[in-house]
Amino acid sequence: MSNCALAYLLQYYKYDDSFWEKISLLNLLYFKVYGEYKTIMPSIDKMALTTFGGTLTIDDYRNLNNEKTYNIQFPPCNTIIPMLEEIYKKSNLNNTFIPVDKSKINILNINELKLKRNKPIINHKNTLDFCLSK
Repeated sequence: MSNCALAYLLQYYKYDDSFWEKISLLNLLYFKVYGEYKTIMPSIDKMALTTFGGTLTIDDYRNLNNEKTYNIQFPPCNTIIPMLEEIYKKSNLNNTFIPVDKSKINILNINELKLKRNKPIINHKNTLDFCLSK
């Protein structure tokens, strides 16, 4: 089980700042449980299991010894069906005519509608400048 824990650390925490601390804690845990110092070798990747698409059953996976190393290689991924993307180079907005109803515009001018804020602006607590100036 310590082999699986080391493989997990190598896969997900390789570039973490506390990577070596986690490995040393794993070695300490192994010593506390089994009472001996041993070099822990990582198990092979879980992608070798049949549940993850590999060829090994769980019993074969557990019976592997650390005398061999295994490398999982993925075949290159090429698309079989070509896709066609259509991109317009020019827009036709210059030739379009949008009709405007002048009576509605006059009604708006008569009522003098204005946009206004009902609630005051919340203070600057959530701005980027406020967060960086701390």
